[in-house]
Amino acid sequence: MQVKTFYFNLFRECTYLLIDDNGSALLIDCGCSDRREQQRLEQFVSANALTIKYHLLTHAHIDHIYGARFVYEKYRVMPLLSSKDDWLFRVMPEQANIFGVPLLDKPLTEYVPIESRADDNLLLNLELIDGGCVVKIIPTPGHSEGSVCYWFEKSNMLFSGDTIFQGGFGRTDLPGGNYQQLMESLNKLYLLPEDTIVLPGHGNPTTIKDERNSRINFF
Repeated sequence: MQVKTFYFNLFRECTYLLIDDNGSALLIDCGCSDRREQQRLEQFVSANALTIKYHLLTHAHIDHIYGARFVYEKYRVMPLLSSKDDWLFRVMPEQANIFGVPLLDKPLTEYVPIESRADDNLLLNLELIDGGCVVKIIPTPGHSEGSVCYWFEKSNMLFSGDTIFQGGFGRTDLPGGNYQQLMESLNKLYLLPEDTIVLPGHGNPTTIKDERNSRINFF
């Protein structure tokens, strides 16, 4: 599975495009905030003859959902999001005001609750990657109430949103943040195989081993 990373918007948010050998693709946290960024994504998709089949959101802060309407209108793909971030998803204009950033389009107000697509073990079965791809949803509240990470166990990759970064973790001083919950979420992630590659919502990739060791040294 190929992973293409785009850095979008004023927050330098990481938007990930996962591509299989058949040209099917999955977006994680599309953060296109203006026409130029939309065109960058559109041109890459077109040049590689990709079919975007899913759009997964790790949480609903503005920098991670900027491109939700664009993806829906362009590719007819509705984002999947934890319903615990429903209220956050619906106050995108207020988020823009708080951070002093512009909104290009009218925010999307609909999404598919992740819970409705997952089984009892919090697994998503997606028609991707040569006919099938199982994604483990790991609830990781703390940065926001509905923050989740997506673990592609077969590919040894964790898409962590703003829960964990290289050498750090997400802020908890925004509405819906909770420091104790975030610490508990980090401890949950540290139980994953140590060679798991972590692709965060900002910055560079890291591994579970490196972040577990970094936290031990930090605290």
